[in-house]
Amino acid sequence: MKIVSADNLSCPLDAMALVKTVDGKQFNCAAGHSFDIAKQGHVNLLSVQDKRSKDPGDSKDMVLARQRFLNGGIYNAVSDKLNTIIHEDIIARHSNAQYNVLDAGCGEGYYLDRFVRSLGAEDGLRGQDGTCAAIGMDISKHAVLSAAKRNRQNITWVVGTNRKPPVMQGSLDCIICMFGYPIYEAFAAALKPDGIIILVESGMGHLMELREIVYDDVRKQPPPDITTAEILGFTLQESYIYCGKSGALNKKQINDLLLMTPHFFKAKPEKRAHAARLETLNVTIDVSFRVLRRS
Repeated sequence: MKIVSADNLSCPLDAMALVKTVDGKQFNCAAGHSFDIAKQGHVNLLSVQDKRSKDPGDSKDMVLARQRFLNGGIYNAVSDKLNTIIHEDIIARHSNAQYNVLDAGCGEGYYLDRFVRSLGAEDGLRGQDGTCAAIGMDISKHAVLSAAKRNRQNITWVVGTNRKPPVMQGSLDCIICMFGYPIYEAFAAALKPDGIIILVESGMGHLMELREIVYDDVRKQPPPDITTAEILGFTLQESYIYCGKSGALNKKQINDLLLMTPHFFKAKPEKRAHAARLETLNVTIDVSFRVLRRS
């Protein structure tokens, strides 16, 4: 399957189509709004009115911790399951048309990069006709900067928000939402009829061993309710659970894992300090996958 550049970005100010200039330095819309492509390869399409803080999203330290941890391959099985789900959707469509993917809340790009690379792998879609265009979007500029370093050639990286994804309405086949915050109204508008959302979320036992260290009371909560999505016409097509173990994490990996999750901010300082002193820890990886299809 051939990887191509995304051609479905929209202006965050007027929702008109964005077109890259011949010199490849800007995206422009017909109304005259221009957005520079940074030297690192990404474009900032987060308008000032859509920012909730001066520096929204994950901090630089959180992004670097997640990058180090994921580069260790500990979540490879989670990534592989995601890839399989998207591969099956591409094959099921039996279409030579372009397949457009948005990773909504892409973080530092680990999952989307592995997906794009999987399309040319022996067990991927090497013989599949058609093309695929991938957009990685995050509200954190630090995350997008890091993501652009992973794969500048084959992925369009964008600073933007799930509340108003800067893509043309009805242009996406698939939206990935990895441990993120789906905005179903905005996602429904961006998807084609029959498009899918892949929700990847923490299961009830996810990181249980770490949570037992940093909290006094550990509650097992199921994945979030999807009633809002169902009201908007989405149906739950499939659900999967991946459950495994991380293997023995070293001190650095434990600290990176804590910093890259919300547990770092929710835990009491003395509990964080306790976790930081651990020399090794083997944690449960319990992840829920749900595929919602738009009618």
